[in-house]
Amino acid sequence: MNDLSIVVEMDNAALLDWQEIAETVGALEKQVCEWKSSDRQSVELVVVQAGSDEDNIKLEQQFKSHFPDLASVADTKFFAVAGGRYYDLKNEGIKHASGDIIILIDSDTKAQPGWLQRLIEPFSNSEIQVVNGVTYLKYDSFLSRVFALYWIFPLKKNDMRKSEKRALNANNSAFRQKWIKENPFPECSGFKVACGLLWNKVLKDNVPYMRVEAFVEHLPPRGIKFFIWRALIAGRDQDIRYTFFKTGNKFKRTKHAFSRFFTRFFETIRRTISLYQEVDFSVWQAPIALLIWTIFSIVFFVGQLGHVFWPAIYKDQSVPDFVKVS
Repeated sequence: MNDLSIVVEMDNAALLDWQEIAETVGALEKQVCEWKSSDRQSVELVVVQAGSDEDNIKLEQQFKSHFPDLASVADTKFFAVAGGRYYDLKNEGIKHASGDIIILIDSDTKAQPGWLQRLIEPFSNSEIQVVNGVTYLKYDSFLSRVFALYWIFPLKKNDMRKSEKRALNANNSAFRQKWIKENPFPECSGFKVACGLLWNKVLKDNVPYMRVEAFVEHLPPRGIKFFIWRALIAGRDQDIRYTFFKTGNKFKRTKHAFSRFFTRFFETIRRTISLYQEVDFSVWQAPIALLIWTIFSIVFFVGQLGHVFWPAIYKDQSVPDFVKVS
């Protein structure tokens, strides 16, 4: 058995941007080396992607080519789930992981200095079963700054209010092996809902957990197509969560959609006023950002209400081919 397993979720190997993957794996490699320097020797890297077995072979060859020293740092294993969705890949990696502690991270996130040590330190307390790190969005354009300011992830600094409310980060969390193998991500029709369902189980069952400032930087979303599609799907996911946690009554779900819209709108105003400088917006850019995210909230509302009355219009629970996203 290994001391530590790091499960890395990846898209189809044929679509990978190796410049971005190099940053992710390079950061992991460096931190694993630092961790192992303390006489801890057993680490495995479990890479799971959604392509075919043939894609898996190509992925392994690419890893050997791009990261020739990785084999000396961690025992690296590759698995494929043909057509697998996000949480399918997570669960497959968990199934094959042998470490006492299992860490989850994505191929589009980059671990920041000190991440690994901070994420696993709480497990020195034998009662702790779950540790939740902090994921924030990188920004390098106007639209990515908008996402960083308003999206589900808190800002890296000065955003404690949102950070404390953040549910489980499936792209930055750690678990004791026994607990996560017995409690994998539940099946759900939503796009990014299963992590919320698992987090609800943690809270409901009073599972001992900790939040730590173990930071990973998530690559920014790209493009208007993704902006619109993600807003619609986020609205759909909101209705799925409400149905799961509250009720399937259409009247109450409709009422919740309106309530959620106004709550999001006022929260957008609050974040614009108090945090716009944190993502390097100027005074004149802040109102534009507010307008853009108000449009996002409107599309979100349409997506949520649409799922209440016309759920059949949602057929794809994964990122469609026409949406280009890093």
